[in-house]
Amino acid sequence: MTTNPPDRREQILDAAARLLADGGIGKTSVARIARAAGVAVGSVYLEFAGKDAIVEALSARRLDRLLDAMRSAGADGPWAERLGRVMAVRTRALRRMADDGAHGAEMLRCCCPGAAAAWRRFRVGERALLDGLLAAGRAAGALRADARITGGTVLRAYAAFTPPALLDLDDETLDGALEAMHRLIFDGLGREAGPADPAQLPR
Repeated sequence: MTTNPPDRREQILDAAARLLADGGIGKTSVARIARAAGVAVGSVYLEFAGKDAIVEALSARRLDRLLDAMRSAGADGPWAERLGRVMAVRTRALRRMADDGAHGAEMLRCCCPGAAAAWRRFRVGERALLDGLLAAGRAAGALRADARITGGTVLRAYAAFTPPALLDLDDETLDGALEAMHRLIFDGLGREAGPADPAQLPR
């Protein structure tokens, strides 16, 4: 059975994801990826310029899914709850990515140009999402009139919940620390209190 190019591309990415999780970037070669995907090395190069391009595409695929999940989390509801859900979904998804295999954290540390490029694109997208949420909060009168804050400011406030700092928080500490940060942001920015029970935010 002949594999058509779109399927072949996903087949290569899936094989690369398994190898990278187990052996890391340093031990994963294009030849190994080709063998794991069941295709010729030349077929890999028809889809990608090299290993770094594979890492970039793989990182972008995961981060695009995360950005879609963040958009869904912030789609409706009171402003403070929307922001809290977006940041909770983001934090917990990044933590799951870091725990994905022995080398999951390596992919989130932007350890090569491909991973770094995908991360930069993700940062642009999430800043735009947060800027939109903040604009909606101002339009609804839910933010203090003197609040001068951007999506980038929110992300800096949550820096402890972004790799590499996120990787230093253990599972027992993470939920409490995240809920405390939600409360700090809600109390600092909002005219109204945030969710009555931060534990109701998605896990």
